[in-house]
Amino acid sequence: MNGDESTSLHSETAQDPVVTSEVGDGESVAEAIVTAVSSASDADERELRPLYDTIDPDALDALFRPVRSDVSHQREGRVAFEYGGHEVCVESGGTVRVY
Repeated sequence: MNGDESTSLHSETAQDPVVTSEVGDGESVAEAIVTAVSSASDADERELRPLYDTIDPDALDALFRPVRSDVSHQREGRVAFEYGGHEVCVESGGTVRVY
């Protein structure tokens, strides 16, 4: 690997997401990811491999859960990974982007 190679996991500047969604009230981050990837793939959610085969859904939920009930105290950051043949980026604030 040379220094010019880059991963495509942060390529939102190079391409537009196929699906952008927000984690809904009462919905887990994991549920939002599966729904968004299902929509991007035009496939039933049951046809996708379990999310836990790719990433720990409990860790994702814990990472993006508000620290306090006050939204202004949410953690900042994002996690990107591949799932269901797509690149997925989850951002603090509950945005899920599928490329």
